[in-house]
Amino acid sequence: MNCDNCNRVIDGAIFIGSEDEEVLCAACYCELYPTCCNCGERFHVDKLEDGYCDECHSAYFTECAECGEFFHNDNGRISDNGDFYCQDCYDEQFTRCEKCDCELLMDDMHGENGECLCESCYDETYTTCDSCSDTIRRDYSCSGDNGNDYCESCYNELYSTCENCGRTVDREEGYCNDDGEYYCSRCERGQNEYWEPKRFVPGVSCVETNSDICFGVELETSSCPNHTDIKDKTVFGCKADGSITGKEFISPILSTDKGLDAIREFCSAAAGFSVDNKCGFHLHIDMRGRDVEELQAIAYAYHLTYKFWASLVPLSRRKNTYCGEHNYDREDLENCGNIYAFQTLARRLDRYTWLNLSAFNSHKTFEVRLHTSTLNDVKVCNWVKAHLFFVEYVKGQTLDQLEILFNNEGCGAELWGGMATILGEELTEFYNERAAQFSNEKAGVE
Repeated sequence: MNCDNCNRVIDGAIFIGSEDEEVLCAACYCELYPTCCNCGERFHVDKLEDGYCDECHSAYFTECAECGEFFHNDNGRISDNGDFYCQDCYDEQFTRCEKCDCELLMDDMHGENGECLCESCYDETYTTCDSCSDTIRRDYSCSGDNGNDYCESCYNELYSTCENCGRTVDREEGYCNDDGEYYCSRCERGQNEYWEPKRFVPGVSCVETNSDICFGVELETSSCPNHTDIKDKTVFGCKADGSITGKEFISPILSTDKGLDAIREFCSAAAGFSVDNKCGFHLHIDMRGRDVEELQAIAYAYHLTYKFWASLVPLSRRKNTYCGEHNYDREDLENCGNIYAFQTLARRLDRYTWLNLSAFNSHKTFEVRLHTSTLNDVKVCNWVKAHLFFVEYVKGQTLDQLEILFNNEGCGAELWGGMATILGEELTEFYNERAAQFSNEKAGVE
């Protein structure tokens, strides 16, 4: 009897194959019907793939998401998003961040000088010089008094050190003598004309503020005759400001009801000073220690309520170029996945807007610049209280909750209703009168 495959006379055992019960010699049977590498069962060679039967192949092999070839599970990788890759394709497509060890696509890799970093770690490690735009490591960067980052070379071109007090001096704002020595304005013009805020010791009562959030105020004046007379009567400091004809008076970091009392003491001492519509009242609200979700919520709440706050100040202030409407939206805030991303957003925003987020980088505050300057202690303290109440209420809200709370197309009853819930009866009545006063005026001064 001859073998149906090799046609040789079979000398020995006869094997019957499954293909039309073909008669095979032992050698041809083993060749045409090898065993599965996993289960050991014999199958026709055409029914094996990579030495495995269909069932075993499905269990131990996977198709590569990139090249489409099948690979043994022991020789492949699963990406963090659950896709399967052969080892070669995985190595071509992915790498790992050297800092946080997260997986990232090769195309998403960031870094300088051969570094391999994810976007978040790159933003934590590097920044851009705000003068020459070169990329620099944050630990090698220098910060100017405007909160911007500079490379060492640009920083030395822009800043110097006061020869008298050692403070950093912006070369454009400092004073340079004939010997090329720079002085800050305080040291150049005399110790008595300008001075730093004094130490403030907080109290324990928060009945008025309803919050222990720290705050600070800056009050600009158009005229302040004999202003050095109040130096020892208040904790406020005094400095020059080129945008006004008087001086700017700045508080130390304040908090609690005692902080409001410090404002009242200053306003009383400054009774002979005056302001005009070029002057501003800037309120700094402390944001130290807040996580990115709280920063997003507070910034978005202010975004939604701009028209409410704007209705409380004169038209002259609303149209002032030093406190224009903000230029960020919800999408900008949602793209901030961490504090460093929020700082990057704040850095690119214009500081001369009614809500200056860039103050977060330089002072760890949000600066509310909208109010026209006033030396009326009731107006100053009520503005402080209104914003402390507001921040306390919105800081724990989600962006969706804030949209529901402040759902409005203008400054109508719905928005006023939401704000009344936050401000309480006394402040709501006060600002109702303010809004009515400014609703039809063309311009005005406090």
